[in-house]
Amino acid sequence: MLRQMLGVKRLIDSQGVLEDWVLWMVRSTELAKSMAEELGIGDWVAEVHRRKYGWAAQVCRRQDERWTLQALRWSVKGSRKRGRPLTRWSDSFTKLFKGISPHPENGGSGRNDFCMAIAEDETAWNNLESDYLNFVMGL
Repeated sequence: MLRQMLGVKRLIDSQGVLEDWVLWMVRSTELAKSMAEELGIGDWVAEVHRRKYGWAAQVCRRQDERWTLQALRWSVKGSRKRGRPLTRWSDSFTKLFKGISPHPENGGSGRNDFCMAIAEDETAWNNLESDYLNFVMGL
């Protein structure tokens, strides 16, 4: 997206040969990175995950039984189709808290409660933000 916004075109040398696509991608990506740093624009992928983490805290702290909190607590009965299950919005949180949860049982209820308990303590939740970002960026 940044490459297109900057309008970086492939170069043509003196013999009329178009710049190699790979070299153009490397050159334009470096230009986009340097421009983003100059303008103080952070990594947008990290920002999306940071905002998701903040939204999760807001949902977990709710006390008024809005649909977002009900959807978070909802557990589907039955079984899934064969094959790899689709990734859910909460899977990254479940994987992160799996290692620190005091509830060793399988199933989401214990870990989900643990995640929600941490979200209630705003300081503890904020202290885990950098761990969450490192975790999801490393996936």
